[in-house]
Amino acid sequence: MVALLAASEGGGRGLAEPHSASSMVSTLARPEEARSGERAAARVPAWPGPTGVALRLFVFGLSFGLATFLLQRIASPGGGSLIGAKQEHWAAAAKRYDTVFLGTSHVYRAFVPEAFDEALATAGLESRAFNFGIQLPNQLELAYLFGRVLEEGEGRLARIFVQYHELVPQLDPAQEFIPRNVYWHDWDETAKAIERTFALSASEGLTLASGTGGEHSLVTLFVSSLPATWRVALSHIQHFVVRALVIGRGKDVARGLLGRTHGLTPQMAARRGYVPLEDDEAMLARDGNPNNTYTRRREDFLARHADYRAGVERLATEARVVGDEEWRNAELASFGDLSAYAEMASLARAAGIEFVLVVMPANSCDRALEARMAEEIGAPVLIYNDPRRYPRFYDPVLRFDSGHFTREGALEFTRALAADIVRLEEGP
Repeated sequence: MVALLAASEGGGRGLAEPHSASSMVSTLARPEEARSGERAAARVPAWPGPTGVALRLFVFGLSFGLATFLLQRIASPGGGSLIGAKQEHWAAAAKRYDTVFLGTSHVYRAFVPEAFDEALATAGLESRAFNFGIQLPNQLELAYLFGRVLEEGEGRLARIFVQYHELVPQLDPAQEFIPRNVYWHDWDETAKAIERTFALSASEGLTLASGTGGEHSLVTLFVSSLPATWRVALSHIQHFVVRALVIGRGKDVARGLLGRTHGLTPQMAARRGYVPLEDDEAMLARDGNPNNTYTRRREDFLARHADYRAGVERLATEARVVGDEEWRNAELASFGDLSAYAEMASLARAAGIEFVLVVMPANSCDRALEARMAEEIGAPVLIYNDPRRYPRFYDPVLRFDSGHFTREGALEFTRALAADIVRLEEGP
């Protein structure tokens, strides 16, 4: 009967062969296998088309950019303990001050805000000053900090003094990617660094300081084959990328999340940014380090008075002296570039703020450049690096080391600066 039915279903072509048990089971199982295969096929994701890929990349980029932006907003100021502390205090208390002096450690160890205020008060002028001197800055770093000072002091700031400092386009190879060299590489300063590098290289030439060695790869070999200007520009771009991606700033982010300040912030607030070298030396001695770096610097200076006096004599008689080598990498090419200061003066003038460029009583000079500073930047310039005019500033008695004042020397310098500011503000 089954055979007849099969034959009938086959269109009458004859009797069908009997099915085996295994073939029957296989036949019965096929519909379930088909359904299982369909489900498996449905589980395989389809590769997105170009629009889908673009959308995913856009969402990823937007999320990543938002995350890095938030981390930068959360993080406490970068650049290290001293710079971070001064930025932190200025951001919180800028409206308390109407005068700020921005510069290198020559300013940090020489400008006493309270003494400046007292001297101006004697002349009937108001002042509440802050010392924004930092150790071994790049000129481009000073330009970055100038922008922060101007922005956060808007509406209250009346005077800003900035120390003249030569431009060094190349970052010290021994200090690449340290927080100190990363924090100021926003887009504006990175672009300026690249622009000035190419401009100065075209006009004066640029030689590079040697690196520190280390591992070599195809990338480093390729970079080393580039012209000097391109290598310097690439270094600045790399620092910009590291800053933008918040790389190496875990401590700053954690400090910001926990609401903690830099360790030196309370001291910078209490002393308005000024700390004499004697105090740092005494602090380290109290902490069990009597033979500290400041003590050694002091002892070395006292033992080499003859060398110091010879340098002062050169400063008094020669038109150009490159001193202060002990405070920086002497291999780095430096340039007497005034474009950053001209821009600072212009920004201050637009904001109604008095701008004064100050050449500190250091151990370097460029008399031809100094003679044209005021005209090129369009602002007053006070020049103190002439031992013939200011012999007292070069008296070893007022020096802690070859480049920095003692507490007494800082007071004398501050009062002299205040007297000159009074003359400028009172006019001829």
